[in-house]
Amino acid sequence: MKCPSGQYSDVRGVTKCSSCPFGKTANNQGTACDNPTGITAADCTVNQYLDDRKPKSEWSCEPCLEGISCADTNTTMSNIKRAPVLFGWARCPISTKVEECPFRAACLGASNQALFGKYKGDPARVDHNESCNEAYRGFLCGSCAPGFSHVAARGRVAGPGGNASQWLNHQLELAAGRGLC
Repeated sequence: MKCPSGQYSDVRGVTKCSSCPFGKTANNQGTACDNPTGITAADCTVNQYLDDRKPKSEWSCEPCLEGISCADTNTTMSNIKRAPVLFGWARCPISTKVEECPFRAACLGASNQALFGKYKGDPARVDHNESCNEAYRGFLCGSCAPGFSHVAARGRVAGPGGNASQWLNHQLELAAGRGLC
């Protein structure tokens, strides 16, 4: 029996086919796993992804897209939609694009070294699920959640160090079209 494309069986007469280990490809006969021609995602550093949009012989390691974590050594352009978004960034709901959040501490995500030590409690050091922190909601985590505001006199302040001037700057940025997907 011949295995389907991309799978192999190294035991003669066995009807079960297997996928090759990461970084290897099945040979044309489907009898073994070989090193592929060209490079694989395993050849890329933690700050790179494999651009696999061209023929395999033209694949290349490229700098990770801004706002995306490429720490997973399996990151490729074809699966980048599943790559974690960094703390301070948010994924656009209708595209693969990510945007920097107007108030960075509002958007939780993967650990982001660029923001270490910038916020109370240092939340950028911790891997979070992609979401808004408890004080925010909405597009780019741009609105205060119920019970929060940017003016301390009206209730709890939204986010670490949040204040009226940050809220106003955020509203002006959104009005100017910054941060739109």
